[in-house]
Amino acid sequence: MWYVSKTLKHQFSGNLDMFKRIKCMTDVETNTGENYLYFIRGIGVVDVMSGTKNIRVQSVFYTQDIDRNIVSYDQLRTQGFTVKFTGDKCKLFPTFSIPLNNNINIRSGLTREEEMGVMEKQKMMYKESEFMMFKTNYLNNYFEKLEISSNEPDWNVMILQTMRFKEFLDCKALLDMIDNDEYVRKYKFILQTKFDEMVEWFITKKLGVTTRPIPAYASNNRRICLLDMYLIIEREGGHRYVTENNLWLMIAKEMGFEYSDGDICVWYTQCI
Repeated sequence: MWYVSKTLKHQFSGNLDMFKRIKCMTDVETNTGENYLYFIRGIGVVDVMSGTKNIRVQSVFYTQDIDRNIVSYDQLRTQGFTVKFTGDKCKLFPTFSIPLNNNINIRSGLTREEEMGVMEKQKMMYKESEFMMFKTNYLNNYFEKLEISSNEPDWNVMILQTMRFKEFLDCKALLDMIDNDEYVRKYKFILQTKFDEMVEWFITKKLGVTTRPIPAYASNNRRICLLDMYLIIEREGGHRYVTENNLWLMIAKEMGFEYSDGDICVWYTQCI
């Protein structure tokens, strides 16, 4: 019998016979939500009975410090399973399965599964702005709680939050801040917002251009991180060096874009 835990972040079994395949691994699991230490001896795969079918579950720890078989609700979700509860019992279903009718569409040249994948990716892109709103709200709340809970405020966060752009010296101050790699890694989320604000101020207030949307989006509605683009191009030698050495395709790839998503050189020129 297997139990589903909504507390544990990993999956465990104390019964070596449950494992179909296993390899040795020595570790200690401390994030149990309780005052227990689980000493891990191995990691492997097991078959979990769901209804009348066996479902193969990966990444299960073998430990003799537990007397039952436990799968983690959170880990099952990240592994692509849907968990449906009925009372005190549940069933596991693969989140994605190949359609029974997976024939090739004559018009598109794609199988049914490939067509579904394309539509799902498009839906992800359409929800980009909704996700960014969620991310911004979450980070704002996170930094506010961080300041309240800390005995000493993080002055760097406070400085960034109060920073406003009214003249070139304000822009230079931010550019000097992001010249420090360690500083960027620590405060990247709030720096991304401030960098967008700086670019928007320069384009609208100094240049008087109101037709360039900030934040910037690629043709597939995917948001372009202007801070990442600026830092990568500066690291590679600047706009002129990247252009003369035809490195724009490499820059696009490093940002996670295909070159067909749009000319990244144009994005840089228009926004930065």
